[in-house]
Amino acid sequence: MTFRQVDVPVIGLIKRDIPGSAICITPTLDEVKAIVSANVDIVALDVTNREGRLESGS
Repeated sequence: MTFRQVDVPVIGLIKRDIPGSAICITPTLDEVKAIVSANVDIVALDVTNREGRLESGS
């Protein structure tokens, strides 16, 4: 069980360097799922339009 320690929104992100990808802020769906399971309020991810994405589609 997670207990809230602050009264402000909690932003979750995972920063990773992945060879062949320019994306490092929450780069894959696996990281998104891990952040969501941590019960944060906001998931931060890189949504810029640039090459080097590891996943396509949904």
